[in-house]
Amino acid sequence: MLRLLSWNVGGHYALKLADSAETGAAALQMIDIAVIQETFLLPGQEESLPIPSGYRVYAKSRPQYSHRLPGGGVLAIVHSSLRCDVCESVSAPDLLVLDFHTWFLIAAYVPPTTSRWMRWTDVDPVQRLQEAVAYCTSNPLKTLLCVGDFNSRTGNHTPHPRWQRASTDREVNARGRWLLHLCQQQQLQILNGTEFDTHRPARHTSSQPQGVSVIDYILYSIQSLHAFAKPQLAVGDVPDGYDHAPLFLSFPAPSDPLPPYPPTDNVLTCRFARSLKQCPLLNRV
Repeated sequence: MLRLLSWNVGGHYALKLADSAETGAAALQMIDIAVIQETFLLPGQEESLPIPSGYRVYAKSRPQYSHRLPGGGVLAIVHSSLRCDVCESVSAPDLLVLDFHTWFLIAAYVPPTTSRWMRWTDVDPVQRLQEAVAYCTSNPLKTLLCVGDFNSRTGNHTPHPRWQRASTDREVNARGRWLLHLCQQQQLQILNGTEFDTHRPARHTSSQPQGVSVIDYILYSIQSLHAFAKPQLAVGDVPDGYDHAPLFLSFPAPSDPLPPYPPTDNVLTCRFARSLKQCPLLNRV
């Protein structure tokens, strides 16, 4: 089983990665893939991040425009034992598509509907994601895992009646209906609040001054949900200083078993270590 973290850290990731005040020992060794949204990194800045040995980093940041501070951005920290390539043709700012040869990973940050995305891209981020999903699902032999902050509220609705959902957030908005339609058309299932979620109803993932909501999701190819080994999702608490909860996923690798990890003395120096230590999926014997 592979272990994935998806988290909107709310910006300034370079500073948060270097902050070791609440670091747990060997935190990253509990994770195979960490997907981070809203990094606020400039293009190329990921190369200077203090990533531990034994891991690689891939990023899609927004280009710098005018004299404004950077915003958005996604990156993935991947264990070196997992071979993958960036699908450049369908990746874009805030959208990273990785091909693991037997499966795809889409890391996405879809900004709110009020975003002035025309300042940094000439294509609507919603359209970009639709194109990336269509590209990945065009190969029926590969599983697609799509994670991130979609700024979509889907309530209790499910794209496929076979897997019913329950959620603490009953609100449905236009972006949520779009996401449900996308999942229905491209044979993806929202895992939040289903039998694959350790919390039912689904826990809120975003805590804002105007209230809490579920807008961060894990989407999974439905043909892979029929396999013997099934994915399992857990949503952590929103840590102090953050406005989103980390999402943890344990899922079967659609490939041959991985060899044992090589030992490493490095640790990931960032605050999500405390959440990693508390996650039941990652601390199971």
